Amino acid sequence: MFDYPVTLTPDGDTLLVTFADVPEAITFSALESAKLGQYQAMTEQGVRKAELARRLGWHVPQVDRRFELPHASKLD
Repeated sequence: MFDYPVTLTPDGDTLLVTFADVPEAITFSALESAKLGQYQAMTEQGVRKAELARRLGWHVPQVDRRFELPHASKLD
């Protein structure tokens, strides 16, 4: 596996992701933006993962996966 440093730049409701070592590789990251936005909202409201799980009727591991950036959660 390769590791490349990334630059994350807010761009409206998404993040622009660029790689200094691979300048032609540019992508937008809506899923990661959604995960980070949800985490930020929870933090601002003082809601912990266990409380979110209770509200959604989920198990705590499901909520944990929701916030794992590499996990391919579905936006719907």
